[in-house]
Amino acid sequence: MRQLFFYILLLYVTSVSAQMMQDTTAFPNLRNKIKDQDFFIKNNPSNPKPYMRRAECKFELNDFKGSLEDYTRAIELDPKSDLVYSKRSNVKFTVGDYVGAISDLDEAIRLNPHDITHYYNRGRAYYKLNDYTNVVRDFTIFVNGTDPKAYAAFKLPSVYSCIGEAKLNLGEFEEAITYFNKSLELAPSRSGDYYMRGHARWELQDYEGAITDDSWALKLDSTIVDAYNDRGLSRYNLKKYPEGLQDLNAAIRLDSTYIRAYNNRGLIYTELKKYKEAERDFRKLITAQPDSALGYCALGNLRSIENNYKEALSWYEEALKRNSRDFSSWYGKAYVYYKSGDLTQALNDYNKSIELNKTNAGAWYYRGLVKLDMKQYEEALSDFNSAIQINPYGVDAYRGRARAYEKLNKPQQAAADEKRAKLIEKQYGKP
Repeated sequence: MRQLFFYILLLYVTSVSAQMMQDTTAFPNLRNKIKDQDFFIKNNPSNPKPYMRRAECKFELNDFKGSLEDYTRAIELDPKSDLVYSKRSNVKFTVGDYVGAISDLDEAIRLNPHDITHYYNRGRAYYKLNDYTNVVRDFTIFVNGTDPKAYAAFKLPSVYSCIGEAKLNLGEFEEAITYFNKSLELAPSRSGDYYMRGHARWELQDYEGAITDDSWALKLDSTIVDAYNDRGLSRYNLKKYPEGLQDLNAAIRLDSTYIRAYNNRGLIYTELKKYKEAERDFRKLITAQPDSALGYCALGNLRSIENNYKEALSWYEEALKRNSRDFSSWYGKAYVYYKSGDLTQALNDYNKSIELNKTNAGAWYYRGLVKLDMKQYEEALSDFNSAIQINPYGVDAYRGRARAYEKLNKPQQAAADEKRAKLIEKQYGKP
């Protein structure tokens, strides 16, 4: 999945029971407060509360080591306090010990499973670890248990948005949209949520919907580079090349180092047959990311379109030197061998591309063509079936399957596929 625009800022929260602690705001400064707690600890070293207060002061002074030590001592004195575990987890979270923070919050929840702020804070730590399944679980518990009146400080739109982003990363795009809808219903000015909902719609190939959401995001915040890039890519997929080009130009004007925009603009230039401009953008990818396969593969694709198969093959090989698991380079390399008549090598490379990415309908389709030429008609039929299952609107796959049916002496099925292909072309045009 592409890198997402980071929008959500979640604040660490503690139990409302923390309000029961002594208010020390009247003290002149934090260091004087620490001296006061030193006095209380000296006179009553078995009382956990002064350790907690001193830990809070040390935390404010960025003395995280001292804060952890005091919270740990408070826990030793009062191991049944969920609040102390929660506060110590906050310090661990701040220093980047997310696993440790989760461990403390696990104990806080064991001691007091009814305090929903523990789930909120644990969900935030899981978010830092990219553990999106647990993010969804904990934030959902928090949302379901939240009383807006009692927890007025919590901003539910942010939580809904975070669940939506987690769903997005889990590939649960329709559910992600549901949560972004909830966030925007409560706070319709959240530009990032429009952007991320658009991303979910893009993943579902709802390019018009994605364009609408990206447009709303940019109306609210015209500096979201990702939104220009994504809207340009959606317009590319809808073959609205001039509009897409405008978006990608805007993205590059905002951030001249934004590599993905150069790649996507190069794709549009290629469709517009502006090959010099496309090559210029693709070479920028190589200059910026010489160890990435992306730019080399893009130049291979460009040379392949120009029917310069020898040079295309060399670019694909350069890409695979940098990333032997780049399925796009295996796919492009296989096509070059197919067009050059080397069916055995084409078959091997399509096999590799499919092994690395089973959702690329094109690889299944072209491997089907290779197998047709190798007279492996049953296997070709199976590949065309897979291509159609992935993309039921792929005209070429229906026509390929029709050819396989003809070779297998199944004229009725062949005729049905030809009819289906013509109907798709009439309704949607040829992809």
